[in-house]
Amino acid sequence: AEREVERVRARSASPRAQRSPRRPESPSPRAASPSPRAASPPPRAAAPPPPPAFKAATMAARCEAIPAFKKLQMKFGGYRMRYAWVSQRGYYPDEMEKANQDAHVEVENFMADEGAEDLHLFGVFDGHGKTGDHCAGYVRDQLPGLLKTKCKEHPQDFEKAYKEAFIQVNEGLHKSSIDDSLSGTTAIVVLFEGGTIHVANVGDSRAIIAQQRDDHLVAYSLSRDQTPFRKDERERCKRAGARVASMDQLEGLVPMGDDQFGDEDNAGGEEGDGDPPRIWLADQMTPGCAFTRSIGDSVAESIGVYAEPELLCKELTPEDQFLILA
Repeated sequence: AEREVERVRARSASPRAQRSPRRPESPSPRAASPSPRAASPPPRAAAPPPPPAFKAATMAARCEAIPAFKKLQMKFGGYRMRYAWVSQRGYYPDEMEKANQDAHVEVENFMADEGAEDLHLFGVFDGHGKTGDHCAGYVRDQLPGLLKTKCKEHPQDFEKAYKEAFIQVNEGLHKSSIDDSLSGTTAIVVLFEGGTIHVANVGDSRAIIAQQRDDHLVAYSLSRDQTPFRKDERERCKRAGARVASMDQLEGLVPMGDDQFGDEDNAGGEEGDGDPPRIWLADQMTPGCAFTRSIGDSVAESIGVYAEPELLCKELTPEDQFLILA
């Protein structure tokens, strides 16, 4: 789609494209009279340069990946665990060197120094905004230590520990040198505790588990996107003072109202229609978040976009084959 935009821009800038399409130019009498000498064809406009080629070397430079699966020893239930990760920087034709705003963390034998066994922590953080890469990196570096501290404080209440760790890392990001007024990050974190997994989600990153069903695999979601497509999230932000509207609604192209947004996560299609509902200040066209929870985003936090995670706990079964965080 971005390459097509570039081609349209190039055509619009050419002499031929600048002519009025409504009325062709009237030929002058001299131009209409016959001539014994053939007229030279008009020079062709130079073709627009193609977008930068995505060569193998470029792909390698934009992609980071673990060279091979890592194996973990688990005492519980005879489970075998392997994990791997890959992170690829997005492709922006107008900003080829834009930083990769994604971050991830893997902590094997989490809290082993406290005598814990079979605890392994994994997380993915998708930054957004001008300083999104710094926000995602901050949460990656700070959240594991905060979660460990909170687990010590609340050894019998993991839900409370998870929530307090997320809220505290959000407060720390606000106080740091990183400008998170209009930037922040999602967070999808999974802690393996023997045969149990604890999932915490902020934003619209996802956790999916694949289960064996006869001769095929079936994918099940372990998280729900927190966006204004969800009526509960939309109403919560409105109670905090937010205005919820799509760009077309703000520009008067479609009527205001929530009816078109629906009540479910996937309203508007699998990826929406390209104009999702957004969160705005009541009297300003900012910040325009297409999510309802985030770590960072201090401006949006004042209208309900906060960092408290939604949690899910699941017991592993022999049918569970692999887990994806993305």
